[in-house]
Amino acid sequence: MQEIADSHKEIGAEIKVTVVECDPATEIVKQVIQNGHDLVIKSVDGQTVGKLFGGIARSLLRICPYPLWLLKPDIDGEFDRMLTAVDFDASDEAHRNPNQKLIEISTTLAGLKHAELHVVTAWEGWMEQALRRRAGDAEVDAAVAGKEAQTDALLNELLSEFESANTQLHKHIHEGNPATVIRSVANHVETDLLVMGTVCRTGAAGLLIGNTAETVLSGVNCSLLALKPDGFVSPVQVGEATT
Repeated sequence: MQEIADSHKEIGAEIKVTVVECDPATEIVKQVIQNGHDLVIKSVDGQTVGKLFGGIARSLLRICPYPLWLLKPDIDGEFDRMLTAVDFDASDEAHRNPNQKLIEISTTLAGLKHAELHVVTAWEGWMEQALRRRAGDAEVDAAVAGKEAQTDALLNELLSEFESANTQLHKHIHEGNPATVIRSVANHVETDLLVMGTVCRTGAAGLLIGNTAETVLSGVNCSLLALKPDGFVSPVQVGEATT
């Protein structure tokens, strides 16, 4: 490890090597908390769909309190197409803030890499089939159209704050299960990097815990940048942070 670090001295950055024997995910999180790191980057094994994210990566998604970049080995830092998932199912401030954070980071990264930025959001109709039987197609179709228009307006309002960013923006608004929609759009646009929130709620931006998360991770084969919501507290307990 020290030899690898020494081979990059010419970049001018200080590289500190730490090797310990323990549970990898837990110790990584302890190091992050104790030393105040802002970003964790980890390569992920596996080249086939459904096997890209191993046990350590999945554990880090659950317990790491800071942004986690799971890097697919053969991407080599080249991101031509990025996909960001946002969620408008919640109207409270606690769930609106992550959307803005996601877009802010995504537009910055896309601008640096001169990449296309695709933004996806999904919404589900509540008991749509049952309502069609009771209220009829016309009334339900009107409700669906209204919901789609509302979602489109919210997305436009969010993206309008970043119009000055030198980035190609593409919107994807779909009705359906959020995990399924995200996976479908990610594969359709052949994204290199998926940016999304974690441990927030069960909407499009708050996955990665439970069955919904497994659906996304088992169906994409790209790098992932996962962000925690403000106020997230890791279950990993450590002593007083050091500097």
